[in-house]
Amino acid sequence: MNLPNDLLPDLEDGLRELGLHQPGMDGGDLAARLLEYLALLVRWNGAYNLTAIRDPRDMLVKHLLDSLSMHRFVGDERMADLGAGAACPASRWRSCARACR
Repeated sequence: MNLPNDLLPDLEDGLRELGLHQPGMDGGDLAARLLEYLALLVRWNGAYNLTAIRDPRDMLVKHLLDSLSMHRFVGDERMADLGAGAACPASRWRSCARACR
């Protein structure tokens, strides 16, 4: 399934609001990686029911941006993903905080 074309601006706006889309932070690269992940999530969700959320726009907000919303409260510590589903938030944290373990 192809993602709607208007998701990138929505994602960039969300990343900007979270402080993750700023000059020097490689925000464009993060947005591209997140959209690649979202495309895979949409594709495999149809086959394996990874999440009850089916609309890519809802996935963008409820999985990706929601998972990243706490980034400013967490340092470079060890973290555990305790069954949030669809690899959120662990895989999203790994995308934006390379030092997180």
